[in-house]
Amino acid sequence: VADTSKYEVQIEEMERFMKQTWDDKEKASVEHEEQRKKLEMEAKKNAEKAVEEKNRRIKLLEDKGDIELSIQDLRSTKDDTSCWSHCCDQWTKNI
Repeated sequence: VADTSKYEVQIEEMERFMKQTWDDKEKASVEHEEQRKKLEMEAKKNAEKAVEEKNRRIKLLEDKGDIELSIQDLRSTKDDTSCWSHCCDQWTKNI
């Protein structure tokens, strides 16, 4: 009769290793998703701050009553990804 206890121990060790590997992958996946969400929120906050700053600067220029500086500021802060940028850019050039 062959001694199978040696193989059973090896199989148990391999099963523990496989389970640990999947647990590690799951943990890494969860950590990666949390980090991605944090970065996404940070990017959103930064974009909101940029819009707020742009609006604040435009408001200050409007309060001064200097339309030319307001238009220059609008041109310098335009967003090329926005469909409104093209329309506004054409409008400000015509003034």
